[in-house]
Amino acid sequence: MLPLLSPTDLVWRVNSHIHPKLNDIVLILLKDNMVAHRLVYLNHQRNYYLTKGDNNLHTDPPTTRSNILGIVTHIKRNGKIILLSHLYLTQSIAYISELSLLHRLFSKHRLPYLILKGLPVHLFITSLPPSRLYCDLDLLIKPKSLPLACKLLMRLGFQEKIEPRLTPLPPTQYTFFKQTPLSPIIIDLHTEPAVSFTRLPHLNQLLPSLPKITNLLWKNQVLFSQNQDQYPLLNHTTLLFFLFLHLYHHNFHGGHRLDLICELIKTQKINWKQLVKQINTTQTNNFVYPTLILLHKYYPTLPIPPNFLSSMSSTNILANSLASLLMFFIQPFNSLGKTRNRFLRLLLLTLLSPKPLHSKFFLLLKYPSST
Repeated sequence: MLPLLSPTDLVWRVNSHIHPKLNDIVLILLKDNMVAHRLVYLNHQRNYYLTKGDNNLHTDPPTTRSNILGIVTHIKRNGKIILLSHLYLTQSIAYISELSLLHRLFSKHRLPYLILKGLPVHLFITSLPPSRLYCDLDLLIKPKSLPLACKLLMRLGFQEKIEPRLTPLPPTQYTFFKQTPLSPIIIDLHTEPAVSFTRLPHLNQLLPSLPKITNLLWKNQVLFSQNQDQYPLLNHTTLLFFLFLHLYHHNFHGGHRLDLICELIKTQKINWKQLVKQINTTQTNNFVYPTLILLHKYYPTLPIPPNFLSSMSSTNILANSLASLLMFFIQPFNSLGKTRNRFLRLLLLTLLSPKPLHSKFFLLLKYPSST
């Protein structure tokens, strides 16, 4: 359960009188042992529950309500009793404090940016901080603003994580890190949305049109007020479009990503006609449709209009069959190691790309050493 729980932590308090909900840390019976793992999926009607250690690649075997002994609410660490929700809140406070400083500095220098992923997006959708530790904050910036953005981040005490360049082309993602008293902060600067490869950008030519996607995001932003600051985010419809593509970027894995998509659909007003137009304009149907298959499989009662589902179904029977076959093998609540992640991303991009077959082979062979 690292980084949330360490092996020396003691489960101090368990509430066995309330029904577990998604993202709760639950105490379960696993091979005759009591284990504290996160609840990543549940279906009350089927009495079907999936749990997973935060640092594990795979989920535990499916379990039932009777095997969940209770919800872990407190732990004992170094002699102190700690409420788990306070750990989540501490990280959120650290992120929003640093983001406020960054926002005001960027505004002072008139540097445009757009928050694609992270705490503000979660607050925008649910009005609550996440009940889990999260990794980073993704900012979309214009390429010409990159040198100034890097300079301003370093002025705030961030350090750039230098990655070896894999191709002659510059990367599209730059990662910055800062250790604060409350929590480590990671900010990723993107010169284009992280839809596919960020360090092998030549392969992104297999995507329909990243410039079109990037321009669409810039044109569909709103201001989200938080603690007297107004942060630029995507509007709800365009945010759903981006989250669909972001799930593809992560090879359709990540229960928390699926959960955020579900919350957005359930709690916010989506302009489904506008969403269809955005997907058709950017020719990303092949990359969105597999997520719809997963949503239908795991969240069949999600209020998605039938006409939207039918409009996303390709007229190409082979493409539909391929998407269905791929999703049959995808276990979205598992995680993948780095090597398997890269291989699967390349495989999915190659299979789902609408580009002609000869174009795919040409790009794959162009930089053989990097792939």
